Amino acid sequence: TDHQDYCEVCQQGGEIILCDTCPKAYHLVCLDPELEQAPEGDWSCPECTKNGITIRTRQAAAAAAARQAKEEDDNHMEYCRVCRDGGELLCCDRCPSSYHMRCLIPPMTVIPEEDWFCPRCTDTVPPANGADTGADVKQRLIPILDPNLPPGVTRGPFKTRELFVKYDGLSYWVCEWLPELQVEVHQSSLWRCYIKKIGDARQPQPTIDIEGEEDDEVSRRYYNPKLEQRYYKYGVRPEWLCVHRILNHQKEKGTPMYYFVKWREIGYDQATWEVEKDGEYTHLIENWQQHIDNYWKFR
Repeated sequence: TDHQDYCEVCQQGGEIILCDTCPKAYHLVCLDPELEQAPEGDWSCPECTKNGITIRTRQAAAAAAARQAKEEDDNHMEYCRVCRDGGELLCCDRCPSSYHMRCLIPPMTVIPEEDWFCPRCTDTVPPANGADTGADVKQRLIPILDPNLPPGVTRGPFKTRELFVKYDGLSYWVCEWLPELQVEVHQSSLWRCYIKKIGDARQPQPTIDIEGEEDDEVSRRYYNPKLEQRYYKYGVRPEWLCVHRILNHQKEKGTPMYYFVKWREIGYDQATWEVEKDGEYTHLIENWQQHIDNYWKFR
């Protein structure tokens, strides 16, 4: 405590009571009028009472001083971590991250009154099920709506970044776009590697690559124009979507048949289980039924 250890009136020590709103201390008998016993709860000395200083005003002043010190020491980002734009930002009370409320998942419409922690500190963003870097990760900017505006009022367009990812243990057919925030929260090492990759990117020098020419020939052989916009333009090669051979099968009671597929130009460690029919993309796999027939023919 920073209270004085002597009576403010007689300047002597002994049994004294302490003021809760200033550093002064008093003997009970030195007060005017004197007290027979120490008061219960918070107590303010005659000087503080005379000047209108109460425990509540003292706490308010301390809180204001703490807020001012916090603002002076603020090291939060001056831009939104998602869209990289400035403006009115919601700052995390645990880390330097800042966000527009519209850029959060899900978006927020009301500023929280108490301490608020961002998605990176609380894991409130839905997981992305283990994204992997099998294909070249790509990015795009998509427009987002501002939920804080009245119906019919538009502003922007605001942009947020998405990443094109491949899932660990699934084929390239399942690659999809995910919000960058979702990848950053649940696959932070992947996200950091990607950010470093695009930060270190340099314009490649023209070279003659015989192996590269052979790869292009393979890609042309398995090229399907229907898949250009969905896969090829984002780094998925045509041969990665073509069956090389079926290795095994499995079927449990009440479930459809699944085949363990090795894909062309990809190692056996990336073979995946694929449903026999009525899957999301089985109708797009070239000669899928023929590969199944050949598997049973030579089994």
